[in-house]
Amino acid sequence: YKKFPSTHYLSNPDNVDHVLLWNTFFRRNLHRLATDYLGIKLHFYQAIILYFMGISQLIAIIASRAAAKSFIIALFSCCRAITRPYSRIVLGSATRGQSKLIISEKIVNELMEMSPALRKEIRSIKDSQNESVVYFKNGSTIKVFTANKFAKCRAMRYNILIPCRCT
Repeated sequence: YKKFPSTHYLSNPDNVDHVLLWNTFFRRNLHRLATDYLGIKLHFYQAIILYFMGISQLIAIIASRAAAKSFIIALFSCCRAITRPYSRIVLGSATRGQSKLIISEKIVNELMEMSPALRKEIRSIKDSQNESVVYFKNGSTIKVFTANKFAKCRAMRYNILIPCRCT
């Protein structure tokens, strides 16, 4: 708090404590971030899955068709990118088209339409034939790669790897 000018909100030590407590709360409760901050209405099972994705190191979701698997993956990626600055999140799939759909359909067409707060958090989106990346204002990125034997995914550096088998 000593490094901020006296007129800044974070120059008060109590305000710094409040910001840290809220940040910790939202990091541990991604479902509350999605509903309270982003304003996205979730079903109960989606909130439970999002909560467990936030607190677990490894999670596997086995669900039938039309269970919103891609939606939850996209929402988790965005929430994680918002709460943890400079996160590198990688979405992998057997084909590039499959994992590109999470960025183009779910993040751009659904989530950004539902949430003005998410639109403010995203700096830019690069969606071309060779590369699909979502850049956030806090330095986080969501990137797409093809997980096949010719892919150079071993050379990629990331904080979170999400292998997608959403069909």
